[in-house]
Amino acid sequence: LFDTKQMKKSVESSLMMLQVLFLLVSIIAFVLAFFLLLVSTRSNIEENIWEFGVLRAIGLTKGEVSRVFIYESFSVIFSAITTGMSVGLITSITLTLQMNLFLELPFEFTFPVLLVCIQLLLALGTTFFGSYLPARSINKHPIASIVRGD
Repeated sequence: LFDTKQMKKSVESSLMMLQVLFLLVSIIAFVLAFFLLLVSTRSNIEENIWEFGVLRAIGLTKGEVSRVFIYESFSVIFSAITTGMSVGLITSITLTLQMNLFLELPFEFTFPVLLVCIQLLLALGTTFFGSYLPARSINKHPIASIVRGD
């Protein structure tokens, strides 16, 4: 005989620990992604420093120019999020259906809402700070030195 209550409690406990493991791995990945984004954005701004200076010279404030770079980063992240979630959902549903077909089990799809929300918040925070910090460092230079390339 099986104690189904105890077995269910054990499975739920294991699933919770798995969610915590996924969350820790995603936090580590986002910390690494933050530094990658920081270096990448700094490199992008340094390559386009003349464009930055021209935008400042035509009358955009430091905050507006910083927002241009932040909006650019957010547009890339939003497209990556929608593409990644779409491909991930399609792949997971397809594999789940295939596994259930072989095991002759009914299809049950559970979406990890909490994990996805935490990852979205981490992605948005990483994107903001990863693009704001390099733009802020360029804002400290005068317009003329930026346009000259000093």
